[in-house]
Amino acid sequence: MPPPDPRDTKLRLLDAAEAAFAEHGFQGASLRAITSAAEANLAAVNYHFGSKERLFAEVFARRIEPINARRLERLDALEARASGAPIEVEALLAAFIEPACNAFQQLEDRGARFLQLSGRMFSEPGEHWTEVRALFEGVLARFLAAFGQSLPHLDPREVLWRLFFVVGNMCHTFSAGAVLTDFSDGACRGDDARQSVPRMIGFLAAGMRSAEVAP
Repeated sequence: MPPPDPRDTKLRLLDAAEAAFAEHGFQGASLRAITSAAEANLAAVNYHFGSKERLFAEVFARRIEPINARRLERLDALEARASGAPIEVEALLAAFIEPACNAFQQLEDRGARFLQLSGRMFSEPGEHWTEVRALFEGVLARFLAAFGQSLPHLDPREVLWRLFFVVGNMCHTFSAGAVLTDFSDGACRGDDARQSVPRMIGFLAAGMRSAEVAP
């Protein structure tokens, strides 16, 4: 019988860690519970990740890196067509939001779990955030520059504020869309991306274009 593939152990650990971090948060999820669920041992965590913080970061990386790669592909295409001219705010928002929406839909039930995990990451900052931050810095810089060119009336700090609000609106819409569907008795399908995403982009574009807010 061939020896077990160590990649299987790593994937089991990532799946178990994603579930544990989403349900219990970074502090509440124990490595003992994660390794038990993954049918692995602590030595396997140390071998594949080196620390709990790195395990947390890799849980995020396997979901976020493909999304960010697609975001940058779309931004590259927009910039190539624009040939140096400002890009429409709606197009920038679509390039930022739609890859995340598509990825969450493909994850099906795990999409909801990953959104729960994302909420915990932002609401429970700590040492683990330092490991995750690097996943966002490159794509954030590119989109901030593109939005800044399209919104020259805004101070760069204001552009960052507004992109921060974009992320919050996106996460809320993806995670709580079913609430709108329920409240409207199905008249507004907040859980249907074909209905929610174009409306979200229109709403956010208006906010992005609004006048500078006095400090």
